[in-house]
Amino acid sequence: SHGLEIRTELHASAVILGASLSDYQTFSGRTYDYGPGASAEFAAEFGTRGWNFLRVSHEEIFIHTVNGTNSEHFLGVTRAALNVPITANLGAGLEYVLYTAEKIYKDYEDVSTRAPQLRVFATMLLN
Repeated sequence: SHGLEIRTELHASAVILGASLSDYQTFSGRTYDYGPGASAEFAAEFGTRGWNFLRVSHEEIFIHTVNGTNSEHFLGVTRAALNVPITANLGAGLEYVLYTAEKIYKDYEDVSTRAPQLRVFATMLLN
């Protein structure tokens, strides 16, 4: 009602060749692991007449290492963004992003990391 819109998205994809930072160097000295995997993402937006007030999303990425340290990488990105209109075409927003990584190594200790970010942004609606 009142022109409010709720939009949802669901994405799934194959990762042909992905890379993730490794916590243990290989014999070559490289600090990245490479391999195939998969990804899935869900997002929801709340808005009206082209203006998104709130967007939340979560993406999970899996990478199986075929070149690098023998491991499996489970990466996640969670986002929540609030966007408030100031005028008809200009807005200001705040976004919280949380990056997570669960890395399971065959020959080393597993590693779990979290990296939160807080962003401030401006938006312009182009008609």
